[in-house]
Amino acid sequence: MSNDDPVLLERDGEVAIISLNRPERMNAVGPTTLDDLARLAGEVSADASVRAVVLAGKGRAFCAGADLAGAEDRGGPAEPMRDRFPVREDTGWPVGWWGFNIPKPVVCAINGAAVGYGAELLGTCDMRIAGESGRIGWVFARRGLVSDMGVGPIVLPRLIGLAQTARLLFSGEIVGAREALRIGLVDEVVPDDQLLSRAVAAARHLAGGAPASVAVMKRQLYATLREDPHKIYFENLDEFQRSMASEDFKEGVRSFMEKRPPQWTGR
Repeated sequence: MSNDDPVLLERDGEVAIISLNRPERMNAVGPTTLDDLARLAGEVSADASVRAVVLAGKGRAFCAGADLAGAEDRGGPAEPMRDRFPVREDTGWPVGWWGFNIPKPVVCAINGAAVGYGAELLGTCDMRIAGESGRIGWVFARRGLVSDMGVGPIVLPRLIGLAQTARLLFSGEIVGAREALRIGLVDEVVPDDQLLSRAVAAARHLAGGAPASVAVMKRQLYATLREDPHKIYFENLDEFQRSMASEDFKEGVRSFMEKRPPQWTGR
């Protein structure tokens, strides 16, 4: 991987840091960005040494949405959007719902502008931390568009409620970090120079549980968006029974009794 790649993967111990890396374009989504993100999502999902993920942006912005240079002359996409952005068979989630497709905690570190698909992307993460410079907006209506990946109308109401979702989607308003904190769109606001370190610390904290347990509960948490809660309830009983027979359960009990941090194996 080259430092010139549009998306970078770095490590801080058990935390993988995936960074959008087109700072000269404010990390606007280029021709390979979404494919690169999907590939790296697969890599960190399959790597047992990765316990959590941080999604960040290099430079002065998280993501300024799609790169619109010349877009008014290109017309619509050459292929149907349904074909370009399908639902993944392995996870059951759309490819553009990036964080949902990773069975590990994902924390978004938001610096500067996070608009358009940048806003959609942060909505798919488990936790959001903004720097003081953070500015978030679903600006699609201002461009004569609708939400490109459907995160705004589907996921955003679960985060901030219907009224605030209507405010952001209909107006295309861009809110600053403090207002985003007030309405529940982000979980913390920190100085920009502390953003990445705080996001890594938060990711490491979220990864404190047994990996298999976290993966199951993350899948069930977001399954409530599309499945009958009763189905999830009975599945949860099955998963609980399986977890009772796991090595991690035995280690969880031993570490509690011995007053020490658990050493998870994922078994």
